[in-house]
Amino acid sequence: MCRLTYLICWSLAFFACSVLGYRIKLLKSPRSTVGEVPHWDAKTRSLYYVDIAGYNSSILRYNYDENRVYVATIDDAPNLLFILPINCAKNYFLVGIGLKAVIVYWDGRSAKAKRCWTLFEIKENATNVINDIKTDERGRFYGGTKSVDPCGGMPTGGFYKYNKLKGLHKFFGNVSISNGLTWVRQTNKFYYADSCTYDIKEFDYNPENGDLTNGRQIYSLIQNGFTPDYIFDGMTNDRDGNLYLATFGGSKIVKFNPRYPIESPIICF
Repeated sequence: MCRLTYLICWSLAFFACSVLGYRIKLLKSPRSTVGEVPHWDAKTRSLYYVDIAGYNSSILRYNYDENRVYVATIDDAPNLLFILPINCAKNYFLVGIGLKAVIVYWDGRSAKAKRCWTLFEIKENATNVINDIKTDERGRFYGGTKSVDPCGGMPTGGFYKYNKLKGLHKFFGNVSISNGLTWVRQTNKFYYADSCTYDIKEFDYNPENGDLTNGRQIYSLIQNGFTPDYIFDGMTNDRDGNLYLATFGGSKIVKFNPRYPIESPIICF
């Protein structure tokens, strides 16, 4: 009976997700312990990402044309947190190592990448690390940190912006796990998730100076006093301004319209 119930539940979940036209396809790739922070580079037709928790934490590149993943480690860097290609600087990347954003050289194929110099370092609790990050259309860096005891202790992380002329700027603190972030161009809104607050926040975004103002909660996973056993992770949006959030521990991706923020699962695992 239990097995039958299990199969029925999975069949219904698969049907609910399939009718929306989404399919999951496993790419030819090594198994990651915790794969994070994907970045698509249209110039090289490559998807860059990191495995932040492997025995040897690594940076990875999926070559779309070859249907192959290349993997590299960096000496004395056991915890690699993000990778971003640097515009107009072939084979150079910005890579997160602890609380540092480091310039790294990698040809995209070799098993070793080389650390060059530190662009900036966030001054926080030494046990904190940089977590999810992105750049806006002007190339400004946005990202936050993860506390050492994220969802149980005192939130000691923060959320930051960096650009070459003005350096590092802290928007706010009291962050536990800085995670999903995305911009909706049509409305000049910025959306953000701290995983341990179980919510999505909306900010006004100024594309000229990159400022974020008037933050407010637009949705919470905590409903009627009930806290789910999963949290929000990465986030992106489509051309219509809908938000898509991965869940950690929830085995699904959910879709939101920020104007009518009701959770709608679209992909089940």
